[in-house]
Amino acid sequence: MDDARYLVDSATDAAFAIDGELKIAAWNEPAQRLLGYTRREVVGRRCSEVLEAILPNGESVCGGGCHGLQCLSRRQPVAVPECIVRRKDGGWVRARLASSVKPEQIPDADARAGVAAIFLRVDGKEDEARR
Repeated sequence: MDDARYLVDSATDAAFAIDGELKIAAWNEPAQRLLGYTRREVVGRRCSEVLEAILPNGESVCGGGCHGLQCLSRRQPVAVPECIVRRKDGGWVRARLASSVKPEQIPDADARAGVAAIFLRVDGKEDEARR
């Protein structure tokens, strides 16, 4: 099993893995419970389309300075200490994002395999007032 997928599946927090194209390669049950999307609904979609994460000031986490892209290009973990993530039902969840990156020396047998795992830790309650 791919390392990033293993991390995602064994995580107790909501987590997902992204591939080199920022598409979701794995999605765990806690992520499904938190955001309402099933694995089938999200695998293969760009993470920005699913999360629509924003900073408290309204700036997009997934915009030009996409944290997932920074994570992949630098092969270094990236953290977002406070953001708001959209749920499937349109509600918002305050969260913290943290990543774990597959080391460069581990070859990717499959280009769609996860190269980074992103962990979502809930930080507070829903924020229905957003947008």
